[in-house]
Amino acid sequence: MILLFHADNKPQNMRLIIRKTVYLQKTVMPMYIHEHKEWPSFSWDKELVGEKLNKVNKAVGYLMGRLSVIGFNDRMYAVVESISHDIIASSEIEGVELNNEQVRSSVARKLGVQLPNPTESSRYIDGVVEMALDATVNFNSPLTHERLFGWHNCLFPTGWSGPTKIDVARYRSGDMKVISGMFGREKVHYVAPAPERIDEEMNRFLDWFNSDAHNGYVKSAIAICGLSASILSMTGTDESDEPLLIWHFHRLKTQRCVSSVSPIR
Repeated sequence: MILLFHADNKPQNMRLIIRKTVYLQKTVMPMYIHEHKEWPSFSWDKELVGEKLNKVNKAVGYLMGRLSVIGFNDRMYAVVESISHDIIASSEIEGVELNNEQVRSSVARKLGVQLPNPTESSRYIDGVVEMALDATVNFNSPLTHERLFGWHNCLFPTGWSGPTKIDVARYRSGDMKVISGMFGREKVHYVAPAPERIDEEMNRFLDWFNSDAHNGYVKSAIAICGLSASILSMTGTDESDEPLLIWHFHRLKTQRCVSSVSPIR
């Protein structure tokens, strides 16, 4: 217990400060989201979220209506542009700049769309595009451990993350922290759950993700918040790669919301 002394040194004031100190020590909030006793039971303002969802649904309906009156080829070009933009923007969030033309060419090639001047793409970009298309085209397929491992393998097809040899397509067996700062003056921003919790957390997450609970957009938001904040589960996956994996959970759920008019079902 820390003893705090009041300027006037009156005993009654000192006792009050000591009692407040003890109370604060007993009511310290968990430092990380996965340490909360309610974890992972998320709650939200349904009225406020409902208003946002109504706007989203109207916007999606308008977009789908516009797509329904154009030809198949134009729709496929729109799909290429949409997926390419999502991949590039998701990478830019973490400061990873992908070549726009390589991404577009890779997406178009895998969808069978002929571009005027296609560009050869790198192995890494092809891997990211394969993940995006799997989440988009196979959005109704269950999300499984094996599917996640396949996405992880797409990110690291050689088994190397930069100069480091890693175990591909498996959950991590070591600790994971998000740290910044110079050597010797590091600042820990986040500590992920211990590795012995990963199997239990992932089994629970996949059961929930594959269930019919919640609207697809809401579930997408929870998946992004919960998984990115709690798991960081793949070996060799750092803060620059994790958003790419999380993005595909978002893609799976939002694609299910608009599947009735998707041009590449």
